Amino acid sequence: MTQRIYDKFITQLQTSIRDEISEIKEEGNLEAVLNALDVIVEEGKDRREPAWRPSGIPEKDLRSTLVPYFLQQRDALQRRVQKQEAENRQLADAVLAGRRQVEELQLQVQARQQAWQALHSRHAGGVTKALGLLLSPGAGSTAQSHVSGTLRAALLSPQARSCAAIAVPSP
Repeated sequence: MTQRIYDKFITQLQTSIRDEISEIKEEGNLEAVLNALDVIVEEGKDRREPAWRPSGIPEKDLRSTLVPYFLQQRDALQRRVQKQEAENRQLADAVLAGRRQVEELQLQVQARQQAWQALHSRHAGGVTKALGLLLSPGAGSTAQSHVSGTLRAALLSPQARSCAAIAVPSP
């Protein structure tokens, strides 16, 4: 009789345990989790380095996981800084080249302006004298024709034409 009670108890216990395991498997998706664990174990067999295990000191554990990440981030930031510095050097070189070009253009403008002023000062005396004669109250028609001829000659001279060419810079 004791043996029957024992067998019945064992059978009920086994059935109860199977039911509870089935419930746990269904609730926690235990089958998928266990399959994933099997995959991790298989992948771990190929590793040569030891697996990470907590040391029991939280600061040390945290440092051991964060330091490699921070080193990786530092390296990435250093690469970005180097790239930006190289781009800045290129831009600085371009600015310096532009400044040199502006200086050269300023020198050309000054040279053309001086040439125009020199040419203008040579002809300005004759033109001023001719205008004075032309505008004087007692100037006769002979003086006026002489002045207009002088002005025409001054304005049509090769120097006046080159002066006009110097005064207007080409694009």
